[in-house]
Amino acid sequence: MIARIAIDRCDRSPGCPAARVCPRGALVQIEDGRYRGAWTIDESRCTGCGKCVRTCPTRSIAMYEE
Repeated sequence: MIARIAIDRCDRSPGCPAARVCPRGALVQIEDGRYRGAWTIDESRCTGCGKCVRTCPTRSIAMYEE
């Protein structure tokens, strides 16, 4: 299992609670010019623990089969 983010539902919060709970730092924010953009998952770091899914306030993260 691996986490994936629905970018259209992500609120792009710089203080993303899901990113804070990830034990491997797999959630990274994409640079978008001068501003930080949407969050994405670094699949090489994701272990599929699901902590981000349970913590995401916008419910934009889900687990998928690799």
